[in-house]
Amino acid sequence: MKKSDYRLPGKINKKLGRAMHDYSMFSEGDRVIVAVSGGVDSLVLACILKLWQLKAPVFFELFFIHIDHGFWRGRAGAADPREGLSGVLESHNISLEVHEEWNIAENDRTCFTCARNRRSQLFELAKHKDCNKIALGHHKDDLLETFMINVLY
Repeated sequence: MKKSDYRLPGKINKKLGRAMHDYSMFSEGDRVIVAVSGGVDSLVLACILKLWQLKAPVFFELFFIHIDHGFWRGRAGAADPREGLSGVLESHNISLEVHEEWNIAENDRTCFTCARNRRSQLFELAKHKDCNKIALGHHKDDLLETFMINVLY
């Protein structure tokens, strides 16, 4: 993506720049893993960070990671989530690394276990890649939704 292709709506760009500055989100030389689940939150995060990287006053590296625990395998009508990711990410010149190493036992597939294992794997990958930050896409309702799913299942 050329620098001239950079476009973010002014309001979003202003809020993003303000948050990056106020919370010191990125510093010169940071190496950042961006976790991409395939959901809207993580896709928006990936695309915005890629765009912001072109404009930011500091240099930082981004590594886009998808952790596939294989929940979709063996399910009737389920599609490989990576198929949907590739088109969106390629249009933003984002290359995705897929990691499948940590499959969870069929009888232990709770949201808590999945989230814990995914975070553990992200921390291991960050250590292996010498990354000092991990970016996750979430919205305000995620905590409540996760709590309710764990209560129900």
